[in-house]
Amino acid sequence: QFCSVLCLHLLRASLPFIRPSREKTDEGDTQATPTTVLVKLCELLDSESPDPVVKKLAHDIVVEGMAVFFPDARTRREYLLSMINTMLDGKQSTSWWLKLEALCDYFSQSNGHTLLELPKTISKDKELNTGTAMSILTTMIQVAQKEALVLIGGGISRSDSLVKLLVHF
Repeated sequence: QFCSVLCLHLLRASLPFIRPSREKTDEGDTQATPTTVLVKLCELLDSESPDPVVKKLAHDIVVEGMAVFFPDARTRREYLLSMINTMLDGKQSTSWWLKLEALCDYFSQSNGHTLLELPKTISKDKELNTGTAMSILTTMIQVAQKEALVLIGGGISRSDSLVKLLVHF
């Protein structure tokens, strides 16, 4: 148990220095990929582990490690959009909500234009395709509307991060 906590502390401390790899590993390779690390961290978050230190470290690593776990903007974007589309389909795990929050926070703090697939600069010579951006915004607004109806009906909402992301745009 002590070694696990130390390893989690080390991973958390090293996050700012880890350069995410976009290379695929061989099937026989035993090296942990960012995806397998994220899965294990989510298992810790969703488990009935009595150790609050382990849960707090796993939580912090997931929140701070979005750039490592999802090495390119397209992967982060697609994962977030798939989560938004399945948001109200059923009961989601603690780690699911944490990943949604971390991705929404990531996009609202750093590069929202990549979520909407908008270019950094717009020139008169280049045709701007707004269809994708409008589709994404429409989906996000529909989910936010459903969540608002849940709140009005006295329910509990956990998608504050999605609302913050919408406000960012």
